[in-house]
Order: sequence, then structure tokens, then C-alpha cells
Amino acid sequence: MNSSIEGRIKFILGLAVALVVMMASVTLYYSSAINDNIEILIGTDIKWERFGQNLKSSYFSLNSHERYFLYALKVNPENANSQKIHEKISEIKTVINEMSKQNYPAYKELLFSLNKKLETYEALLDDIDTKIVKEMPFSLDKIASSLKKTREEQDEIINRISRIGSKNFLDHQQYIDSLISHANRNLVLLITMAFVAGLMIFFFAPQKVTRPIKAYINAIRELRDLKLDTRLPVTGKNELNDLGVEINSFVDAFVDFDEMKRKKIQYEKRKLQVLADIVNLGVVIISIEGEVLYLNAQMAKFLKLDTESFQKKDFHFVRLPDELKDLFEAAISKKEKFDNRMVILSYEKEDEQGESHEEAVELLVDAGMVRNYVGDVANIILTFEDISDSP
Repeated sequence: MNSSIEGRIKFILGLAVALVVMMASVTLYYSSAINDNIEILIGTDIKWERFGQNLKSSYFSLNSHERYFLYALKVNPENANSQKIHEKISEIKTVINEMSKQNYPAYKELLFSLNKKLETYEALLDDIDTKIVKEMPFSLDKIASSLKKTREEQDEIINRISRIGSKNFLDHQQYIDSLISHANRNLVLLITMAFVAGLMIFFFAPQKVTRPIKAYINAIRELRDLKLDTRLPVTGKNELNDLGVEINSFVDAFVDFDEMKRKKIQYEKRKLQVLADIVNLGVVIISIEGEVLYLNAQMAKFLKLDTESFQKKDFHFVRLPDELKDLFEAAISKKEKFDNRMVILSYEKEDEQGESHEEAVELLVDAGMVRNYVGDVANIILTFEDISDSP
């Protein structure tokens, strides 16, 4: 218990804040990681989808121009012109060039093959244009077959590129689902750990603060029960230890005072005993509970009692005359001072020949009340004066 109560509370609050910060940091990390991955994958899929649409659109226009070119060759070869087809091929090559810059290995070989097929396609067109200009003979069916074959090979490559793009899209979707699933699982695990840590803080942290306080409370209860040998534990330097030092000092002072008071009471008691034994009176002190606290020598001799037979015993169980017991009961029940009350007791006396016989003894009784610090009657002092004629 070397840390102060203030320090313990600060430690607990710091632990709770650290727990919240940790949860926030991990949550932010997973959210950022998911967002970054999703942005990259979605951006890639959108980009390749755009490339695919551009390719399909360009090839659709290429096919239209090709059909028109073949029709012109059939009707009027002099008016046939492949310029539009060359323009579409240039557009397709531009798209292929942009796709190649993305540096995706899965598409690299296909894009290279597609580019070669386009060059072959352009070579066929250039050959047809040369024959038209020089008015050389050519076979329209053979030209159409060659163009169709080359274009179909290009279509196959484009379809393969589309299938790879679709597969990548599905893989990306599964990866994102897996990433979200793992993030959710880790967040659930983190929340569970935080919940357990929160419970531990809730149940054990207060004990760390209250344990020394409870130890002090138990020690103070023992002191309240007058176990004056109890001392509060002092093991470090903090607020509780300062309090413990002051309380221990107070208890030590109280014990010293109690010892001094006890010695004072013993001294006064010895004085009372001496005075009670000197006076020609019988003196009896009883508590309000009926316990016989004191008989002076004259009264003990008169009743033929020794100290062990009466001290700290209920008067009902002490060998006393019934008249005295009735007198004690009346004094305890009324709790009032009285004077000159007569009581007659039988006394066994020996004559000169050694024979014993009973004589009646008249005693005049006075009773005084001894009160405690709150004014309640605690003890009763009774004095007995022999007023009979016989000594």
C-alpha cells in the first residue's frame, strides 16, 4: 500500500482511458484497412470494366465498318475505303496501351496477342487497299474469309479478357467479404476482451482502492470494542497511513490515560477500603445488575463470608440473609436514596462457656446512588449501623 488513494484512482481512470483508446485505435485501424482495400479493388474493377466496355464498343464499330467495306468491295471496289476501319483499330490500340500500363500480369500476354492480331488485321487491309489502287485482281470471298478469321481470333481474345475480368471481380468480392468477416470477428473479439477487462476493472479496481480502507474500518471496530492492543496498519506514505499514524498516536495516548485512570481508581479504592474498614459501620456496594462489588471487613466478618464467596457474584447466589436480599432488591428496583431504614438480622453468638445461640441485631441502613457520566444509576452503596444494645 505504497501508493496514495489519489494515485490509485488516477491509475484506474488511466487504465479505463487506455482501454477506450485501444478499442478506438483498433477499430480505426480495421476501418481504414477495409476502406483502403475496398477502394483499391473497386477502383481496379471499375477501371477494367471501363476498358472492357471501350473494347466491346470499338469492336462493335469495327465490325460495322468491316461489313460496309466488304459491301463496297462487292458493289464498287473503286469506292471501297478502309480508312474508318483503321481509325477504329487505332482506338482499340489506344485502349490496349492504357490497359498495358496497369501492369497486370494476368492480362499482359492476352493484350500482346490482341495487339499482334490487330497488326495482322491491318496488314490484310493494307494489302486490299494496294490491290484496289493498282487495280490488281482479288478474291472477295478469300478477303472476307481472312478478315473474318482474324476478327474472330480477336473476339476470342477479348472474350478471354472479359472472363478474366469477371473472375477477378468475383475474387475481389470474395476477398472483400472475407476481409469484412475477419474484421467483424476481430472486432467482436476485441469487444469481448474489452468487456472482460471492463468487468475486471469494475470488480477488482474498487477493491484495490477500498481494501486498505476496509482494513482501517476493521481495526477501528476492534478499537471500538475496547481491544486497545489493536493498531492501524501503517506500511507506506499516503493519506490513509497519515490517518493511521494519528489514530495510533491517539490510541497510545488513550491507553496511557486509561492506565493512569485505572491506577487512580485502584488508589481511591484502597483508600475507600481502608476508610470502610476503619469506621464502625458495615459497607456493601452492589451494581445495578445485582453483582456484589465490595464488602468491608466488618460486614464480611458479621456475615462470615470470605472474598471468594461473594466478590463479583449476583447477590441471589451469595449466602446472605433473606432480609438483606429483600433490602438489595428494593434498593435496585427503586434506585432512590434512603436513610435510616431498620432491618433486624439474626446473629449467632458464642457465650463464655463456648455455647452458641442466636441474637437479634438491629441495623440502621442508609443507601446512596452512584451515577455514571450520563446520570444513570450504576452502583448502590449501603451502610449498616448497629443500633442494638449488645456489642
